[in-house]
Amino acid sequence: MTEAGGDDDAGPRCGARLRTGSTCPLPPASGKRRCFQHGGARGSGAPAGNRNNWRDGFYTREAMAERRRINGFIRECLQTLREIDGA
Repeated sequence: MTEAGGDDDAGPRCGARLRTGSTCPLPPASGKRRCFQHGGARGSGAPAGNRNNWRDGFYTREAMAERRRINGFIRECLQTLREIDGA
């Protein structure tokens, strides 16, 4: 046993670097490499797959196709205006 009742061979530790320069002595969360305070909590991290666009649908195929169609129309209008100004 070492200082404050800690045991050097007590098993795996979180190991996250702390502000003090030392490493986190807490054990990792079950099935994780870090403790619950350093990213091992349930539900932490990004969602699996590409589920970030589900909320507003900005990146759905239909929305992107609509934006491409609108941008194409705007380009045609600008080209027409350039032709009129050049004549």
